[in-house]
Amino acid sequence: MENRICKKENCNNLVQNIKNKYCSKECYLIDRSENNPTKSKEIRDKISNSNKNRIPWNKGKKGIYSEETINKIKEARAKQVFSEDSIIKKSEFMKEQWADKDFREKRLKKAYFKKGVEHPDWDGGKSFEPYSPEFNKELKKFIKNRDLNICQTPNCMNTERLHIHHIDYDKKNSKSENLITLCHSCHMKTNVKKDREYYKNFYTEILNLYL
Repeated sequence: MENRICKKENCNNLVQNIKNKYCSKECYLIDRSENNPTKSKEIRDKISNSNKNRIPWNKGKKGIYSEETINKIKEARAKQVFSEDSIIKKSEFMKEQWADKDFREKRLKKAYFKKGVEHPDWDGGKSFEPYSPEFNKELKKFIKNRDLNICQTPNCMNTERLHIHHIDYDKKNSKSENLITLCHSCHMKTNVKKDREYYKNFYTEILNLYL
């Protein structure tokens, strides 16, 4: 039987299953955004208004997740792979959101857009420190070739926009055993201050497998 929304045969979430009408986020966007953009805006506004005075159950709480659970979440996110089609659709969806004045102003107030000492990941200006002289084009090329020009994050396998990451976050330590090839997306994830110790151990273990 075919799902009326996503047109997939034998879809796990057929229209008859009212609780799970959509089989995926893509299915949801097709129905709510592309086929009926006006309805989509009305629904988003309704949800936004209903959530204005609602306090998240985990706001301000610490220690609600075990270290094991947190590590499982991080590992699952590191393994996520998105198709080019889903990336394009996500981009189009975000452009639509950013066109909304209220949404744009709200996002710009968030800490992610703050700079310098106001940013939660500020680390005393280490990002402005110079790299060691040996960290040059030749060394970067050598590391990429050693890593087969592939992002070394498990299940990523990206070959585009490759960076060379300093595992211990010390720009002056440019020894080959401290360098690893990561794609732009994976490299950006390592910059979150609270996760640095995790990624330091994570990529050290990966590099030790073949060095």
